[in-house]
Amino acid sequence: MIKKYVKTDNYHIVKANDEQYILFNTILNHPIILGKDAFEWFEINEIINTEEIEKYDLETKEVVEELISSYLYLPEEATEWNLMKSINKEHLKEFEKAKLFDCLDLRISEICNFGCPHCIASGANVERTMDFNTAKSCVDAYIELKRKTDPNFKIINVHFGNCEPLINYEVIKDIIEYIKRKYQTLTLTSSINTNLSLLTKEMATFFAQNDVQVYTSLDGPQIGNDAIRMYKNGKGTYSDIISKFEIMCEVGTPIEGISVTINDLNFPYIDDDFFEWCINKKFVSVAVDFDLVNSTNISNEEKIEFLCNTWKKMTKRGVEFYGTWITPFLNLSNESSAEKGFAFCRAAAGYNFSVDAQKKVYACSYSSVPMAKVSSFESSIRPGGKYYEYVKGHLSGNLQNEKCLKCFLYGACAGQCEMSVQSMDAKSLDIQCDFIEG
Repeated sequence: MIKKYVKTDNYHIVKANDEQYILFNTILNHPIILGKDAFEWFEINEIINTEEIEKYDLETKEVVEELISSYLYLPEEATEWNLMKSINKEHLKEFEKAKLFDCLDLRISEICNFGCPHCIASGANVERTMDFNTAKSCVDAYIELKRKTDPNFKIINVHFGNCEPLINYEVIKDIIEYIKRKYQTLTLTSSINTNLSLLTKEMATFFAQNDVQVYTSLDGPQIGNDAIRMYKNGKGTYSDIISKFEIMCEVGTPIEGISVTINDLNFPYIDDDFFEWCINKKFVSVAVDFDLVNSTNISNEEKIEFLCNTWKKMTKRGVEFYGTWITPFLNLSNESSAEKGFAFCRAAAGYNFSVDAQKKVYACSYSSVPMAKVSSFESSIRPGGKYYEYVKGHLSGNLQNEKCLKCFLYGACAGQCEMSVQSMDAKSLDIQCDFIEG
């Protein structure tokens, strides 16, 4: 049977050099690199049919098949939107059966002893901690749900957040011991994001003995860090954080990576010397983001030059360098919504079960907008339920924001990080969009 493929109108071209071009479908992603001859062939051919493909020489045939597999030519009568429709439908079927959830995020502490103005979790800082019985019932409810919906459920992944979890260390310790004691047939993996200031040797030893992955932040060398990462009284935090790095090393589990936020105050100090220090510390990864909450006077050109140059240097030295800014690139390179339902991040796609001290469930660890209570959770993931509709509306292909629909990175950016978008004014959002497009 002869099939006809028609060139899509939704594509973007980047000229890499005089001999190579990068092309991708702006809605379905999947970039490819074409040589000059192949690109010229693409420019003049609007339609391909399978009968003609068999007449091409081997090299041309391979190029044509790659153009089709990259969604630069679509089956006649097909559109990006109807291709995604069936994929998103299947994704939502899995979601409403609770099969997608693979992380239980316990908001063990909704209090922080820091007063950082750039904190993306500030909206979720409500001065509460979770008691053991609440944490225990949330764990039990999550495991019961997973066992009921997923016969292959064998790993429970628990994250402790979301402001400063070490304020509530005893509950962290008790709940890890509880899971290991009661659910011995499950493998527990756990992680914690902490500012480290409250860490003791006892805590570090417990984390080491129980394989808890510890993540932290440091916003530059002392003068840079202390300008923006501070206690509520304005005192700098650098010395306290570094002293806790040493405790982690003492117990045999050094910090493997840090997150760095940059704004006007510390940008001058985030330089080659700082990154050399990170390399000497043997960090596996360094995550860097320009302030996602407040606007800065740093131009997009400066940001892009800084990130590209640093990425090259760190990658060359074997250190993973990333941040929220790289997510659209990863989506563009690795995901296609014609093959898999996806959103900007895992939370927006419905993989996260974040629960607070009041047993309210959220999509994102940093969100202040609950989707449901644990007791009514299953109804929220059914069609018409709040969580279901949230995920449905955030899947690439379902986003109907007019600005996003006009953007050549629609399929890769998928609306950006919702938590940062919610905190930005219109001007800051425009700047962020220009930055991502850059």
